[in-house]
Amino acid sequence: MNNIEEYRKELNRIDDEIADLLLERLYYVEKIGKEKKKEGIAVLDKNREREIKDRLSEIADNQHEKDYIINIYEAIITESKNVQVECKEGE
Repeated sequence: MNNIEEYRKELNRIDDEIADLLLERLYYVEKIGKEKKKEGIAVLDKNREREIKDRLSEIADNQHEKDYIINIYEAIITESKNVQVECKEGE
């Protein structure tokens, strides 16, 4: 196996772990969406979004890593808000 194949094998393993964690995250996003509906709380929470980005930015060692993490989490946050909107509208 050449280096590229070995690296891709590791990426596949990591991707599987990320997918499992995203599904676990989705479970809690849905629970929060249902609670927000029950309590009449808006889906959008800019303070929480900033808190997440600030906390995760601290993990990065440099700007390149920070940008990488934040860009990915912006997509995750957007999808999470979409799920919460569906929770609020659906039940």
